[in-house]
Amino acid sequence: RSRGLGDVYKRQQQKQQQKQQQRQKQQRKSHHFLCKCSSSTKKDDEKKSIIFVRHGQSTWNERGIIQGSSDESVLTELGETQARRSFELLKREKFDYCLRSPLQRAHRTAEVIWGEERSKDKMNTIHDLREIDLYAFQGLDKNDKETIEKREFTNAYAQWKTAPEKFEVSGHFPVVELWERGDKCWKEYIFPLVLDETKSINSLLVVAHNAVNQSLVGNALGVGPEYLEGFYRIIAALLKFN
Repeated sequence: RSRGLGDVYKRQQQKQQQKQQQRQKQQRKSHHFLCKCSSSTKKDDEKKSIIFVRHGQSTWNERGIIQGSSDESVLTELGETQARRSFELLKREKFDYCLRSPLQRAHRTAEVIWGEERSKDKMNTIHDLREIDLYAFQGLDKNDKETIEKREFTNAYAQWKTAPEKFEVSGHFPVVELWERGDKCWKEYIFPLVLDETKSINSLLVVAHNAVNQSLVGNALGVGPEYLEGFYRIIAALLKFN
């Protein structure tokens, strides 16, 4: 019986590896698509920019709770201050449109940065811009090492930190799923806006989260989910693409 279960496990692992290889192949195709789209504007001298912003500090950030795509935390007083600082930093930007995550912490940050003078009709909430789905990890205390590192999450936590593309929890590969979602955001939301001449969008504001912003940048650069956290110091708060 144990040998039979072992065979089942091996087959499952092989299937997961095949799926991962297929995803990587699709990501390479997606990168070629992005490059093709980004060079397809008729006016080469027309400048377009996309600014990615991460939300301000949230209540769960402050407490060290793993948030993922949960929506129970809101901006702290410091988070509100950080959002206002971002507003001051970006107030000279002539934003034509804003895409934002539906989660409260990013939704509120976008409102502050967008300000009162710009039209709210030019803001769109995109479900796919939510933070990474971390399933059973969501709600865990990062400071509770016994729970995270010594119980059922031992291997998963190690994978998350050392090999994010292999990180598995609750039957899912969260980082791989996130990268696929980042690819979708470019294809279905970002490029249709900035490349549609009838919309005249030259400056786009995207307000979301740490990991999903990394997936957006990773897809734009043609790198895979193994690079999660590799961009962290670069886009911890704000990044502008021209």
